[in-house]
Amino acid sequence: MVSPFGSTLPLTNSPYNSRINSNYNSSLAHPKNYYLLGFTPGYALQASELNEVQELFFVNLNLTQRMNNSWTSDSRGYNIPFWEGMIPSSPLLITFTTPSRSGTTLTFTVTFGAGWYLWTDSVSKMSFWIYNNSAKTKNISITNSGSVGFIGEKLEISCCPNDTCSETQDSDIRDNSQGNTNTHNTCGASRKNIKLTDIEVRSSSVNLSDYFPVLTVTVSATTYTISFADGQLAYITPE
Repeated sequence: MVSPFGSTLPLTNSPYNSRINSNYNSSLAHPKNYYLLGFTPGYALQASELNEVQELFFVNLNLTQRMNNSWTSDSRGYNIPFWEGMIPSSPLLITFTTPSRSGTTLTFTVTFGAGWYLWTDSVSKMSFWIYNNSAKTKNISITNSGSVGFIGEKLEISCCPNDTCSETQDSDIRDNSQGNTNTHNTCGASRKNIKLTDIEVRSSSVNLSDYFPVLTVTVSATTYTISFADGQLAYITPE
């Protein structure tokens, strides 16, 4: 399991066989980020999937508590944040080079660090914790105003009943009664996940199905501001 959790979550091992721990394996290029489990009526429900629902609930709850503490204990005096898009679990996950302004154009480099981000679905308006496994850096140039955020892909991952699986199938969500051995091919549930791919600049800070705002930037002929999407100042000029 990835930080801030220990190496193994409570229901990982036999006989419970929850897969939440392996879904966020730090060696994965893209963590599975299964934020919802969907059960198909008329099919058997795995006991391990009930354990995963329970464990995922407490992972989300624990991360929210940690985020609230991280933001309010920051020396810059932040309030508990909220906006539709992606909210870093700590403001320190977002780092900058010193911005340079020329007229009404601002250039800088921003890094969205590896760690947890609270994502809001643009349709349901429900929020879920998503893990970004590797730091993403982008050279930014914005004239007058703009938004900076993650781009990503929202997918439905179905159970794979065959030896060969497609990109939107996962053999690991077959019947898990034997603990991830995949010897039982019962498929009764699917997963929803988010795959984060890059940072993108857009003219609007609207949260969309493929774009999740983090920052807003405004530039005038005399000054500029780089703020989080809820209006709290993200970059403070070094003294």
